[in-house]
Amino acid sequence: MNGTEFRILDAMSRRVSNPVSIRQLTSEMEESGPAYYPNIYRALASLEKEGIVTMEKQGKASIPALNFANYLLLDTLTEMELQKKREFLRKWPDTWGLFESLERELGDLTSVGSILLLDPERNAKLNRAEPLVLMEEKETAQESKAQKVTHEIGTRLNVRVEPLVVAGSELIERLRSPERNPFKEMIPDMVVLHMPQEFWRLIRNAVVQGVRIRFDLDRTNPSKISEKDLVHNFAKLGYKEFGSEADGGQDFSVEYIISSVLLGEDKRRIAAVPVLLAKNKVDYSLLVFLSQKYGFAEKLLGALVALIKVAPSRESERAVAAMSGGGVIPAKMDEPHVRKALRLYGIRGR
Repeated sequence: MNGTEFRILDAMSRRVSNPVSIRQLTSEMEESGPAYYPNIYRALASLEKEGIVTMEKQGKASIPALNFANYLLLDTLTEMELQKKREFLRKWPDTWGLFESLERELGDLTSVGSILLLDPERNAKLNRAEPLVLMEEKETAQESKAQKVTHEIGTRLNVRVEPLVVAGSELIERLRSPERNPFKEMIPDMVVLHMPQEFWRLIRNAVVQGVRIRFDLDRTNPSKISEKDLVHNFAKLGYKEFGSEADGGQDFSVEYIISSVLLGEDKRRIAAVPVLLAKNKVDYSLLVFLSQKYGFAEKLLGALVALIKVAPSRESERAVAAMSGGGVIPAKMDEPHVRKALRLYGIRGR
């Protein structure tokens, strides 16, 4: 593919089920370099002729979309990902050893499918890496092995490596969810390090089965989730604050809401985190990942330690063991307050 086609497919792959007009696509491409409507229009016409994209008329606007019904689209997106990887390594040659080690050593694990590097440019500047490891099934033993391998690579190469392990089916569930969640915001800015065809096959299979995959181009800063949205989501997650009335708001994942609370200093709300953990289905791997990314690991561990003294679960105990094994020191919690809050919401445990 030529340079214009590559940039078009890169921009369109960040949208999948949320296509925009050619003019809007051109505007988005201008953010990363020169983009001219006539050139993009001609390139899209060529891609449409090949069956790689479809074009739909909406009024006077033409809306291009990736044609997931085309058998060759997977090969085209794989070629695009390989080109992205080569261009990134040319720009950041110091990451070559990290890429090679992650792909070789993680790729050798039998249950690992694709490996994605999240926020690659930002993390390269910070001498860190965030590999998203996609597995056929998320098994505790395999997840622990993947985390161990990545941390060993980081120690050897003097790079901070924070992995996130997820099953492919779980990723699809998060990408189809109407709520704002980290996965929908991570995927648009990534480089597929290992097995790009398998990653796009996962997305393609979901799309052709009628699943509406959604990537969000805007990023959520958990520390800046509004008070209105916090109160709305507390109610949605089964926690009602005295004196606060939920009056509409945007839905966020439980992991984002807990992150927002732990990034703040409101002791009453921090003491409520064990309630949110106990009353909801939480992805502890994602929550630990966010705590390391945003710097609230000590507070999270403190909340988890307080929770398992009252209502332990296998998942929370594994998270405590993993964080403690990584050298995290738990922040002190007001345990009597936590116990009282848990009892108030019918969580008595032992």
